[in-house]
This record gives sequence, structure tokens and C-alpha cells, in this order.
Amino acid sequence: MRSLDVFVMPSFTEGTPNCIVEAMAHGKPIIASEVGGVPDMLGHDAGLLVPAGDVNALAGAMVRLAEDRHARESMGRAARERYERFFSPSAVLPLVLKTYARVSGNGHRAAVPCDNGHPHPWAD
Repeated sequence: MRSLDVFVMPSFTEGTPNCIVEAMAHGKPIIASEVGGVPDMLGHDAGLLVPAGDVNALAGAMVRLAEDRHARESMGRAARERYERFFSPSAVLPLVLKTYARVSGNGHRAAVPCDNGHPHPWAD
């Protein structure tokens, strides 16, 4: 992953792929098919989305980032920020603990910390 300039994942179907999380953790800009949970994972600034199966759009996105170092760096920073905010252990563990507490029925409620005053989008 460290040797990549851009992480590219063309796919016809996905849920919430771990490889996208790994690329984000490494601060890589991402080009991926606009399927499943991928658009929500990337947001609007961590990468480029292309229609599934559209070879020309995929090639265009790859050329765009190959030629634009500033865009690669900007998207890579945004990807790392999204990882920290939504996918890092410090972001996910409180949600897991809250879910376990809720389904165990033990009456304990785990607090889900907010990031810069914004609750995690999957907090409830």
C-alpha cells in the first residue's frame, strides 16, 4: 500500500470494503466504482467515483490523478482525515461498545464521543 500513488478499485458490487479503509489509513487518494457503500465512505473529497463498468470513466479518472499531483495530495489528506474521523479504532470502538451494551440488555449505555462537535454518523 505504501508504494501506491493512487488506490484503484473498479468493482461491480461492494458493501463497505476493508481495502478502502486501508487505503484511507495510508492517506491514499482513491478511484473506485460508485457502488454499495463506497460513495458514503469516500465522501466528496477523498477520491473519485466512476460508474461501474465504465472503462472510459475509469481511464479518465486514472489519467486525471496521474497528471495532477496536487489533486492526489489533497485527496490523500482528505482520505486520511476521513479514516481518522470515521474508521479508526478510536472512532469505531465506542460505537461497537455502545451496540454491545444495547443488545446485551445490561442497562449500561456507552457514550459515543463527538468529533469537533459532530456526532459520528453511525452513532444511532
